[in-house]
Amino acid sequence: MAQPLPAVVRDALQRMAGGVAHAFNDLVTAISANAQLLEDPTLSAVERGEIVTSLTEAVARMERLLERLQTVSRSGTQLAAPFDLAAAVRDTAADWRLQLGDHVTLEVRTPDTTVPILGERAAVLDAVTDLLLNARQAMPFGGLVTVEVTPCRATGDDVMRWQLAGELEGAELRVSDTGVGVDPADASHLFEPFATKAGTGGIGLAVVAAVARQHGGGVLVEPSVTGGTAVRIFLPLASNAPATVRLIAEPEVPPTGAETILVVDDDDAVRSVIVRALRRAGYTVFAVTGPGEALALADAHRGGIDLLLTDVAMPDMDGPELARRLQLMRPGLEVLPMSGFAPDKTASRWKHADHVRLLRKPFTASRLLEAVREALDTAR
Repeated sequence: MAQPLPAVVRDALQRMAGGVAHAFNDLVTAISANAQLLEDPTLSAVERGEIVTSLTEAVARMERLLERLQTVSRSGTQLAAPFDLAAAVRDTAADWRLQLGDHVTLEVRTPDTTVPILGERAAVLDAVTDLLLNARQAMPFGGLVTVEVTPCRATGDDVMRWQLAGELEGAELRVSDTGVGVDPADASHLFEPFATKAGTGGIGLAVVAAVARQHGGGVLVEPSVTGGTAVRIFLPLASNAPATVRLIAEPEVPPTGAETILVVDDDDAVRSVIVRALRRAGYTVFAVTGPGEALALADAHRGGIDLLLTDVAMPDMDGPELARRLQLMRPGLEVLPMSGFAPDKTASRWKHADHVRLLRKPFTASRLLEAVREALDTAR
């Protein structure tokens, strides 16, 4: 018999569920209300353009929220590459100063030597941005924020406090402020999504902790000697670990094509918009709701099929198994998986593939077309 969840876990899940619901309610309100306004035939071109802009911004905020929730849930980096942490911090300082505003002073301290980290440069810098926005909120009348990068070796007590796998050479990325400090009511659940009132989209320190963990490091929150809060992130130095998932970036100009594509997705709305976008770009498209229909169509169709565009998680049979069976029927068939799950969870399903190209949901029409074009061109 399943055991009931401990009260502390149940409370954390309730806080997270409530936070997610609140955030999505706001965004769905903006989207649904603006979509209804678009139906008004008396709108001027200017008004219609303003509404479309509002819709686009709301969708972008929703996509960003989903990305941040997935960052918290996944266990590894999406696309690891070596980068110089010290140089990255120096290069981003000007942007951070603009975000902090004139009433907050930013001081950056980095070594002259290279600090090589293997990971996602953007994710690490986004984590620092979250901390800076938290610091700004904690200093409504202004103050000082310091970002420091210090090469170090984690030994002894540091290994335990950062919860590391063992003694490691790495770097400490420290963000400290002169603000009001941590609210004692938040101290016991700082790293839970939506558990604090921090100004980072409701996610609080959860994303920061997740980024540190995914890079093999850890995070500590301590009182700062300046009277505010200090967040200390430890990141191990670069190793030769390979990246396992390559994400598809947004293209500048959506490409076109004339190949034949089999689309498999059990969500009617998603499948419909995919088919519409692909056909407008010149492709011949067959669309089905599930693996059974896909196998039957591939067996009955006498023409060629160049690409299988399939959802990963479906009832009865998942995308990887469908791809394996179709490739036995049609050797040389290219496959492009799409999924709303975190990339590390998606990659683990494709055990027969050394490298996974993933189109992650949500995606725009232009991102879809770029991913399809790249998958087809790779096959040549």
